[in-house]
Amino acid sequence: MDLDSLKWRLVGAASAWWICCIRKYTYRIAVCRDWNLWESVRESPSRVCFSEKDYAWRLPPGFSPEKASDACKIFEGEHVMGSFFKHTARDKRKEPYPRSTLRNILLCQMSRGEPISIPNDIYDYYNVTIVSRSFVREQIRRMMSCIVFHGYDRLPLETIRWLLRNPISTNFYDLRIRVAPPQGLFLTDVVFPREMFTNPFPCYRHGWDRPQENTEGEEVDEEKQLEEEC
Repeated sequence: MDLDSLKWRLVGAASAWWICCIRKYTYRIAVCRDWNLWESVRESPSRVCFSEKDYAWRLPPGFSPEKASDACKIFEGEHVMGSFFKHTARDKRKEPYPRSTLRNILLCQMSRGEPISIPNDIYDYYNVTIVSRSFVREQIRRMMSCIVFHGYDRLPLETIRWLLRNPISTNFYDLRIRVAPPQGLFLTDVVFPREMFTNPFPCYRHGWDRPQENTEGEEVDEEKQLEEEC
């Protein structure tokens, strides 16, 4: 094993990001209620538009939440998410071994949302909740593109299934699918294993927590004491 791989493993073992067992993300969508409102807010944005600008993907009328829910169901389960992975050619050259993109999506569900600050009659709000242990780079944003575009009848379900069956990182751009914007995506919950708090690994103790000598002046086996403490 090379030094970089060993360093990555050690950092991963001690990092709170790597020991997390469940991550819950929520993506907010704000759909304008009719075309007259859509044109008016484009010409003269209101306070509502500015309040949602950085916290939701604002969309024109015509969105079908029922069709979007059908697209959400396709993503649930275990899939190779290579088509939803932003994996540039430069990153591929730097990696001695290809990364695994196998991910298990525990939940992908659409529900009614609400305004982030100002109640209004301009937008209908929806939340898409996605739960998994881990995600590849840009996975959720690309999933949201498929969900939203199917809600507008711009992307058939069969194309989404094809992307899952053919996990190649260039597929998304070959099909000219726009990636969903980052605004609207929030990490809403994180779950850690209980044993990482009661018996963390690696278990670390500072020098002053491990006295070198006992009361009788005999040396203490540091490794044995560390195992007992951990």
